[in-house]
Amino acid sequence: MLPPFVSNPDRKTVSVPTIIIHGTLDAIVPLEPVREIAQKVFTNITYYVVDDDHRLHKTLHEMDWNAILE
Repeated sequence: MLPPFVSNPDRKTVSVPTIIIHGTLDAIVPLEPVREIAQKVFTNITYYVVDDDHRLHKTLHEMDWNAILE
């Protein structure tokens, strides 16, 4: 679904502030293709790469959500 969107020359970029948190151990969604697509699509992105799996089991409860959402 995303590859046709990303390769479409008429696509628009998304300027809404966007946060992506991606685990290095994610066996479901590969890190690099997502990072490349995100950088093409989102103009205001914060991309966190964390040492965790797809569901971010270790990371979610440890994150400082107040700081992230400021």
